[in-house]
Amino acid sequence: MATAAKKAALRRAPKTAAPETETPEAAPEIAANEAFATAGAFAETAARQYDAFLTAFNGQAEAVRENAEEFAEAARANLETIQNRARAVSADFVAAAQDETARAIDFANELVRARTVADALEIQRDYWTNLFETRLERVRKLADASVETARESFEPFAKSLNAAAATAGSLGKVFPFAAK
Repeated sequence: MATAAKKAALRRAPKTAAPETETPEAAPEIAANEAFATAGAFAETAARQYDAFLTAFNGQAEAVRENAEEFAEAARANLETIQNRARAVSADFVAAAQDETARAIDFANELVRARTVADALEIQRDYWTNLFETRLERVRKLADASVETARESFEPFAKSLNAAAATAGSLGKVFPFAAK
C-alpha cells in the first residue's frame, strides 16, 4: 500500500516544468517579433504584387484604349464608305427609273403605231424581255456592290476585333498571382 500512497502523493504534488532556455517573460516578445516579421514579409509581397498588377493593368488599359480608338476610326470610315455607296446606288436607281420611264413612253408610242396584232405582240415581247434583262443586270450589280461594301466594311472591324482578342488574351500579365 505504500506504493499506492506514494502514487497518490505524486499525483497531488505540483508538477514542475522542464527548464526553459528563455525566461517566460521573453516568450510573448519573441512570438510578437515573429508575427511582425511574417506580417512585414506579407506586406512587402502584397505591395510588390499590387505594383505589378497596377503596372500591368495600366499597360492593358492603354492597349484597350488604343484598340477602342482604332475601332471608332474604322467605324467612322466604314460609315462614310457605306454612305458613299448608298449615294451611288441611289443615283443609279434614279437613273434607272428615268431610263425605264423613257422606255415605257417609247413602248407606248410604238404600240400605238403598230399596224397589226402580230406587230403589237412583237413590240410587247421585245419591251418586256428588255425590261426583264435590264432589271436582272441591275440586281446583279446591286448584289456585287453590296458584297463589296460589306467586305470593305467588315475588314477593319475584323482587324480591331482581332487586336482586342489579343489584348484580352494577355490579361495573364494583369493577374500574375496564379503563376506563383
